[in-house]
Formats: sequence, structure tokens, C-alpha cells
Amino acid sequence: MATRFLEGSVKHIVYNCQCNAGDSTGDLQNLEEELRGFNNPEYKNIRELFQTKLNFDILSGKK
Repeated sequence: MATRFLEGSVKHIVYNCQCNAGDSTGDLQNLEEELRGFNNPEYKNIRELFQTKLNFDILSGKK
């Protein structure tokens, strides 16, 4: 159950950051589709998702 919580939390963070960044409706729909495929909350996968979608390195805490 904890992994599902982590998975959902990561998806919400990425989606909400993109909403706040002003992505278009089409971009957000594409992001939703991609996030549905994110089902593995291992650290390396989370870090890669943040780097590719948000251009943010969670290890250093910087863009």
C-alpha cells in the first residue's frame, strides 16, 4: 500500500507542477497518458521522471 501512495504522490507532484507552469490542455492530456504508465516507484525511476518532466534533479535540489 505504501508503494501505491508513493506512486500517486509522485504523479500528482509532476502533474501539478506542469499545471502551474502553464502547460496547455493537450500537453497535460499527453502527460496524463505518460503518467499512467509510471508504475514503478523505485528511486531511480522517480529521479528520472523528475529530470525529464520537470528538469529538476531531486538529488541536488536544483534545476
